[in-house]
Amino acid sequence: TTLNQDWVRGDLMAGIEMMSPLAGVPELQPLAWIIAVGLVSAITLGFVMGANDIANAFGTSVGAGVLTIKQACLIAAIFDVAGSVTLGARVSNTIAAKIINVEIYRDEPGRFMLGMLSASLAATGMVGGATKLGIPVSTTHAVVGSVIGFSFVKTTNGLIWFKGKNGLGAVMLSWIVSPLFAGVVAAIVYVLARHYCFQYAVKDAKTDEIRREFAFERHRKMSAAVMGWVAALVVLLVSYEFAVAWWNAIAAFGVLVIVGIIGYFIIVPKLLSRIDYSEMRVSLITRKDDAEIEDGRASSYKGSEHTSNLAPDVDLVGDEYDPELEKRCHMLSVITASFMAFTHGANDISNAAGPLLAIWDVYNAGFVDSHIDTAYWIIIICCVGVVLGLFLWGAIVIRTVGYKITKITATRAFTIELGTATAVLVASYLAMPVSSTHCFIGAVIAVGIASGGGRAAVQWPMVKKILVGWVVTVPVAAMLSAATFKALEGTINGVLPPPGYQLMFVLNGTGV
Repeated sequence: TTLNQDWVRGDLMAGIEMMSPLAGVPELQPLAWIIAVGLVSAITLGFVMGANDIANAFGTSVGAGVLTIKQACLIAAIFDVAGSVTLGARVSNTIAAKIINVEIYRDEPGRFMLGMLSASLAATGMVGGATKLGIPVSTTHAVVGSVIGFSFVKTTNGLIWFKGKNGLGAVMLSWIVSPLFAGVVAAIVYVLARHYCFQYAVKDAKTDEIRREFAFERHRKMSAAVMGWVAALVVLLVSYEFAVAWWNAIAAFGVLVIVGIIGYFIIVPKLLSRIDYSEMRVSLITRKDDAEIEDGRASSYKGSEHTSNLAPDVDLVGDEYDPELEKRCHMLSVITASFMAFTHGANDISNAAGPLLAIWDVYNAGFVDSHIDTAYWIIIICCVGVVLGLFLWGAIVIRTVGYKITKITATRAFTIELGTATAVLVASYLAMPVSSTHCFIGAVIAVGIASGGGRAAVQWPMVKKILVGWVVTVPVAAMLSAATFKALEGTINGVLPPPGYQLMFVLNGTGV
């Protein structure tokens, strides 16, 4: 019976804990070094992820002078952790357990632990190398490819292609759908914002002061609405599993109204009061910064130190608006960048933590299970690595996504970030490990086209370079992982699963 199974499970696990002085079952103690190396690898993977992914979210706000790099790191830390602990666990269970058939490692927990370590090391090397070259590759692609690589060493028949909404096929399909979805959302938001607000403050047009003030007032309302929308969407998705659907809808609507009102009367005016209108700057990054970015120095983004015209790499094609309106939209960019940080934590952080979570789960349980218990301390450690990566190495990728694909002004930036964050958050709710980088690039391209310049607004050679990076990430990461696994395979010889693991396997609902 269920009662008896619960009693046996609890008694057996209690016995294992009594035999273990610190952590892990006794039989797997010789593999404690995998935990240590895996911990270092997870922090390093978080580091390169911060340099490659979070740079997407805060490149606009930091370069525009609204935030310093230190402020961006603080916001990234807060919202990344929040996203990780609320929605991140859903995605962490997808990595490995829902991509490969873990039952093939039932009798070889040590091999599975080493495989996940190899995956983490390979993904770190792949993303780190791409970041050094300034190519915004996907950490998700690297992790998934690495998991595939080590599993191929044992068998080529271990992949799960489709199993409901899970499986490698579903994950790969999401990689195609998610940037398209993000692009559509971002383009729609931009077109609506242009029709509602931006058109009343077109640059160089003979716009009277009344029309400009009308545009500014509508911008204030739009900013409050965006704040309410962001808060409502987070509440709706986070609370979905804890309440009846219609209660969730009522709660989300209430949050939208309350946050919108508070935003309009308190938050938005306070943020707007901090903007320095003496420097009407539209660019993301200055010409002087440009040379410094080539050296990879993120600390050059002080924001308020320089003024400039548009960034040098790409000519502005399409709509241009009043410089003061652009300045006001910098504030919106901070809000949506924070939303992006939250969604990054909800999706990508768990991808980086996934290998170590799997290792830790097997080390403590003594067997390989398709369900992984989330150790939140691992996710938080990865968040620390992300923030350090953004601070120390994020400048290179900020430059690529910031203004080498299309010209990004403040009026375009917030729509790009909002579209990206919405797509990633929905994917996190569906437990799909999508790429925030893919979504961001899709949104950048879509808004560039929708802003009036059409295809001419996008630097397609740079897009092709990025696409090549995306395509090669999975196979290269897979080969690195397989090579690492083979090189270290001898270290797990003689390690056997603990007695009674078959019983625990059955009691957890994964056995036959």
